[in-house]
Amino acid sequence: MRALMDDRTSFTIAHRLATIRDLDRIMVLNCGAIEELAAHDEVMDARGFYYSLEMSQFTGKGKGPGDGAGAGTADFVST
Repeated sequence: MRALMDDRTSFTIAHRLATIRDLDRIMVLNCGAIEELAAHDEVMDARGFYYSLEMSQFTGKGKGPGDGAGAGTADFVST
């Protein structure tokens, strides 16, 4: 996929957030409105809606950076 996206504008819709970590910009939509728009590190540092999604996917599953400390909440169910 990376080779196909090189030097192109691409839109990626993902349920697994690990899929989009390395993209130039992440646009976070919440109820049809743009909640955040930045690179992964920037949206994580903001500790907003994306941060809450990230922590809910990885906390306690041993797959990512979250340890549960300070994780935000969001109105969704992660499966």
